[in-house]
Amino acid sequence: MSQKKLQKHSSFTDLDQNQDGIVDDHELLVVEALDNHRKYKVQERITICTCIAMLAFTVTMFFLPDTKISALSGVSNLFYVAGGGIVAAFFGFTSMGFKRP
Repeated sequence: MSQKKLQKHSSFTDLDQNQDGIVDDHELLVVEALDNHRKYKVQERITICTCIAMLAFTVTMFFLPDTKISALSGVSNLFYVAGGGIVAAFFGFTSMGFKRP
């Protein structure tokens, strides 16, 4: 089986790490690992921002009058459930990703 070579000005030339004109399995694995790392970092940032938002919302609730707290009670329940779901999903899927069969 012959190896596939890249055409000139191909959109995949950035995948060719050693600039030999051939994208081999190792180079594809490196690109996949970088992509997975970027995805993990984005998910991590979303989780951190969610935790900060939940903390900020909790702190601001201490300084609001009772009438505004009662008005926000329906929204706050949904906010905490959704935020907790995001954080739990991040930790759950992260721990599942490290298990090897």
